Amino acid sequence: MSDYYNDGGYFKYAQQYYKEGKYEEAYNYIKHTLELYPNDSEVLKLANYIKNGLKGITNPVFIEYTDEMHEMDMRVSELIEATDYERALKFANIRLICYSDDAFGYMSRAIVYSCLEQYDKCFEDFETAINIDKENYHIYLERARINLDLEKYEDALNDLNTAIQTNDKVPDLYSLKSLVLSDLQRDDEAINAINQAISVAPHEPYYYSLRALLYRYMEDYDNAIEDYKTAIRLNPVEYGECCYDDIETTKILQENKNAQANAFLLDETPASSIQNTESNTDVESVKETYKNKVINKLGRKVDW
Repeated sequence: MSDYYNDGGYFKYAQQYYKEGKYEEAYNYIKHTLELYPNDSEVLKLANYIKNGLKGITNPVFIEYTDEMHEMDMRVSELIEATDYERALKFANIRLICYSDDAFGYMSRAIVYSCLEQYDKCFEDFETAINIDKENYHIYLERARINLDLEKYEDALNDLNTAIQTNDKVPDLYSLKSLVLSDLQRDDEAINAINQAISVAPHEPYYYSLRALLYRYMEDYDNAIEDYKTAIRLNPVEYGECCYDDIETTKILQENKNAQANAFLLDETPASSIQNTESNTDVESVKETYKNKVINKLGRKVDW
């Protein structure tokens, strides 16, 4: 929505000049908006179109995201949240009748089809959305989430890698990638993915708390404790109490692990009979906690 950006009207002028084929003028205006909204998908999309225009590359039809489109997407999201999928599909179809060339419309309906478990239609709509707008990372992100739900991990990973190539400044792409890699039992790569999320958003405690969970899953308790402490330092109000409790739990797990190792080294207990029940339980539960944190933060919505 052009009126959404508080940039002195630069985005609106950039749209206007782009539509008129005046790419140099459009570029001069979009540069200013990019400084204010470097991670906004609509700004990035228009900027890419303008750059392509300067290079003489033909772009897909540019569709301005209007208030009406946003309201319709909100309605579809609300109906999905209410699990009223049949009505959500009706509104998604109405959306496409009104705006048949908009990638978001097809992505919206694809999400509804996935809720209805009509996966052939779902993936067909995703393909249509991508053909309309190959530069929109949201489409790859949503398809990755559905592939993850279907345990098609390699397909999900491919989608996330494409999304990151399209926009490498979105930390949640890396957190979801880490979840997929963890499901593939590629734990070191999962940690690397979260490291990338932290490099994009170094002052956001959420990603440190996520990495702490991954470290706990890997039974690397020292690093887990350090990440919990970092999350507390960054936001003691929201993360103080919960992360403090997590630190205490992690310390107990660490002590139990050390005691287990010492018992084995002192030959006090046969190695085959040593079982750290608390640690095993934590490993089993922490993975589910990690998955829920990642998915819940993303939400399930079409009104991007």
